[in-house]
Amino acid sequence: MKTKVFVLDCGLLSDEKEFNLWCEKMPPWRKEKISAAKAQDDKRLSLGAGILLEYTLKEYDTASVSFSADGKPFLPSCPLFFSISHSGDMAVR
Repeated sequence: MKTKVFVLDCGLLSDEKEFNLWCEKMPPWRKEKISAAKAQDDKRLSLGAGILLEYTLKEYDTASVSFSADGKPFLPSCPLFFSISHSGDMAVR
């Protein structure tokens, strides 16, 4: 099994123009999740996680994302297992 790790410094999303540019590219469910976050740092982390998830969807040429009972995203048409996490200024897939 091949392991890939992607890291995004969400501190780069501190710039309001950059944040808004990326936020507009997110699907409606991710925009809701970003908006629901109270602190701006949490909004950036949620957006960073969304960017990594969108990258995954493009990498595996699928637009379909589903969610497990505990709210974790997965790709039903792909035998890929992945995890997205965030802490501090970093998001990791």
